[in-house]
Amino acid sequence: MLPARYIKALLFYTTLGLTLNHMAFAKEDADASIQNKTEQEIDLGQAQRRTPSGYYLDPGSLFFWHGYINGVYANLDNDFGKSPLTQGQILVNGSNRFSGANTGGFQHDAALFVGSEMFQGFQGVLEIHFVRSALDPVLTEAKIMWHVINKKEWPTHLAIGVGRQWWPFGVHNRQWFSSLNPFNVISPVATHVLPPHHNEIGAWLEGYSQAGKVALNYVVSVGNGPLSFGMMDNVRINVFGHSKKPAVTGRFGIKPGLPWLEIGASGAWGGMRDGSVRGADENPEQAQTDPRFYAADFWAAGADLQIDTEVGFRLVSDFAWSQEMLRGDSPRSSLDRFGFHADAYYGLPIPQYPKWLWSIGPKVLYSEAWIDQLQGGREHGRHIGFGANYYPIEQVALKVEYVFVKGGNGAGYDKDNIFDVGLVLSW
Repeated sequence: MLPARYIKALLFYTTLGLTLNHMAFAKEDADASIQNKTEQEIDLGQAQRRTPSGYYLDPGSLFFWHGYINGVYANLDNDFGKSPLTQGQILVNGSNRFSGANTGGFQHDAALFVGSEMFQGFQGVLEIHFVRSALDPVLTEAKIMWHVINKKEWPTHLAIGVGRQWWPFGVHNRQWFSSLNPFNVISPVATHVLPPHHNEIGAWLEGYSQAGKVALNYVVSVGNGPLSFGMMDNVRINVFGHSKKPAVTGRFGIKPGLPWLEIGASGAWGGMRDGSVRGADENPEQAQTDPRFYAADFWAAGADLQIDTEVGFRLVSDFAWSQEMLRGDSPRSSLDRFGFHADAYYGLPIPQYPKWLWSIGPKVLYSEAWIDQLQGGREHGRHIGFGANYYPIEQVALKVEYVFVKGGNGAGYDKDNIFDVGLVLSW
């Protein structure tokens, strides 16, 4: 049975989205480029599933080169990281192999997106993230897309993809992109409830279409699946499958006649590993606390809500529930993890854009998660944050935020506060 606070939160954000209908259509002066499009083109474009890297792709371009650079200074309290769920990640770099938790001070990350649609209907994309060491980049996407059907007159679109891509479950992976996440702190849903920073290797089918004013999109993938719920495992050693069972993932999204609202549902099931992925030099006593000593399968389910209005209000929220099913002589047969996250930003209305003021506004976030521990018990964590973002131009953002982080179990809780300032440039 889900906690009452989850049910209340889901009802609250759903109601909030529906009440924004009047706000979204109250704006009299729409963007000129949108005004020049036909209603069909607007609906079809809005139907497409927006992957994190999709914001940087140029369909039909002979060659494109995009990216972002982010620099952050973070000040952390002394209790940071004592509990698994007080390891509030900032950016994607970390010093802990299992959780990817990191310390304060100056940090950075950057990404490059390179691709081409040199041959009509075929697109290649490479995405590389640079974190921590300049000699240690991470290949997060390397994919070939074949756009089999792309008909505006129907209207529908169907594509086949192969290679490495961001795991198509839910919308949480956008948090790993400093240029897309309104906050620098990453939620426990993205870092603990679901396999963190998982880049799936396999093949997939995705498409979108429009029927009247209703827009639909979907994706189904078959791949190797995540290695574990440890970020460093998924980033560094998932170059091949560790289980004979493939992983199947799917997401279905619908825009129910409101161009600013999308509701999605996701599911996944498959193998993780057929045996221990821990080295022979590891301390055997860790087998009582580390599930990676055991073979495992997994399943996950989730729902998401996205609101993006023309009046400057954006909200992204998602709920996820996963289970790691352990095999062998493990202390527990399964580990459940579930959580909820929501963040919102409101760009204050500016009648005429003065120089060096494209947008400015407040932001808030709320995240909560529960994760089972192998040795028994359940950890609980919560993030509550607020701050403001300032955009001198559309491609540059100055982010200032303060996040309260709480984590622990029935025996007690550790509290931590995070203050950080970041500057990100996208192109």
